[in-house]
Amino acid sequence: MLAGIAQSFITPLIMILALKAANPISNVRLSELLPYYLVISFVYSIVRSDVDDVISDYTDSGEINNFLVKPLSLYKYLITQELSQGIITGLIILIFVITYQLFNGSLVVNPLYLVLVLTSLAMAFVIYFSFSYLIGLFCFWVEQFWSIHNLKFVMIQFLGGIVLPYSFFPDQLRIYLAFTPFPYMISWVRDVIGGQFSLFQFSIAFCWILIILCLTFFLEKIAINKYSATAG
Repeated sequence: MLAGIAQSFITPLIMILALKAANPISNVRLSELLPYYLVISFVYSIVRSDVDDVISDYTDSGEINNFLVKPLSLYKYLITQELSQGIITGLIILIFVITYQLFNGSLVVNPLYLVLVLTSLAMAFVIYFSFSYLIGLFCFWVEQFWSIHNLKFVMIQFLGGIVLPYSFFPDQLRIYLAFTPFPYMISWVRDVIGGQFSLFQFSIAFCWILIILCLTFFLEKIAINKYSATAG
């Protein structure tokens, strides 16, 4: 669990060092980057999901058969597993945050703020997991699935705001990205935590949850039928 949290800091740490080295050219101040990457790393460690790799392993090993002969939803089974890990990770991070706030004497709890942050975290988790699950279903058609997995990883790293803050992106690109699911996987939660959000963004995130879930269950049905026919 702690190893997973530490792993979430690798990319931000590399970017901080890279941007610091480019400071004379880009005029980037490290003091502005640290808070951003710190929050992003915490959020990423909670919502991240490699369930696509799990589905690929289940398919290769034949363990997927257990979900074809039993009234057990693969989606519900896997999301329950990852949700429990996310909750435990979140609690560990919360302990560190509360301890830090207590030492600084700045622990103030706003119920509405807390509800909004937890809601955004839950929605980001569902979007990230469902998107990864949807990508994982392509392993039923693609033999070299690792290439699709790597493509998903790169897309989320760059378009999710992990590698670079959205402030580094061109204005036109930021407008387009605001209507894609990628900001609502990670960087949006950071915005909610920082109080820089709109209720309209919650609506977009909710729409993406519905869209991805519909695509997921549709593709899952096709994938399972294909697997059943192929396996006899």
